[in-house]
Amino acid sequence: MTQLSRYLATFTAAARRQRSPLLVLALLALAVLLAACNLQGVTGFSPTNNVVAIVQDNMFYTTDLSGGNLQAYEQPRPGFDITFGPFGNRLLYVNQDAEVCLAEVGSTSESCPVSLGNPTAGILSFLPSGDFIVAYQEGETRRMAIYRPDGTQIEQRSFDQYFLPPDLYKLKETLSPGDEFGGEEWMFEPYANNMVRWAISDGAEVFLYEAGSTIQGPTKLAGELTTAQRDVLVNRSLSDVSSGALSPDGQRLLFRTEQDDGYNLFLLDLSQEPSQLTPLVTNAPFRIEYAFSPDGSQIAYESTQGGRSIWLVDVDGTGARQLSGAGSLPQWHAAP
Repeated sequence: MTQLSRYLATFTAAARRQRSPLLVLALLALAVLLAACNLQGVTGFSPTNNVVAIVQDNMFYTTDLSGGNLQAYEQPRPGFDITFGPFGNRLLYVNQDAEVCLAEVGSTSESCPVSLGNPTAGILSFLPSGDFIVAYQEGETRRMAIYRPDGTQIEQRSFDQYFLPPDLYKLKETLSPGDEFGGEEWMFEPYANNMVRWAISDGAEVFLYEAGSTIQGPTKLAGELTTAQRDVLVNRSLSDVSSGALSPDGQRLLFRTEQDDGYNLFLLDLSQEPSQLTPLVTNAPFRIEYAFSPDGSQIAYESTQGGRSIWLVDVDGTGARQLSGAGSLPQWHAAP
């Protein structure tokens, strides 16, 4: 089996798994290692699950699930992901010259209407409206910008932190040079519904954006970040997309930090002023996983209380109770 075939096999299995509906809590026991996108292997799949984007040996390709209709594109810039448009017929990526490019699937036709300067890394995605968003770092500055397909800028803002709801991205398995399991990486998949929502912080203020047929925002949340809360957020890894999550209502942030003594999990309520920071787990010897319930009323998370266990807490930070005394990696799934 060729390396390309292995990537396709991994993708096919992942595409089948993602069709499972989400609602009832399932406890999984998998080893998960997240990293920033390194553009090797399967880097994205179309919303219809019939086209896959692959980077191998620094070349960028699209193909169908059988490995046919192979189309090569120009070399992408390391540190950026590759995403499909809402209908699966367009691609968004950053080339070696740090230009944001849009290409037709199965064709070499492309346009590169935006230049990012000299970014070190970033994330980008189409929005349901057909516009696209880019968030990237250049030197010590982090920027977020929204563009029309022709490159016209709609919004630009510097930011300190960003938060996404978990249904905006998918995880993919990776292979080490010896074809062994190399952990998981993330890619954007922002079409789980017709509305995309995200939040960014800039100083003490946190702004909410929503994008459907039109883009709404920035809407400033009522709560502001105190100096102490910002000091806690500094220890969150921005290169790990799963280190923070936005609640379904867009009013609360759940995030994981890492320090020398272990991992910590915090809930930050920004629905009113003053904002409220609630520690849920401290000094865990493992990388804490967590999940908002689909209706946003509860949070499931890994805890160290009584050994590695699964707990539930209400979204206001009250009513913590143990669900399982021996479990890990909580997720919400639909009952069969």
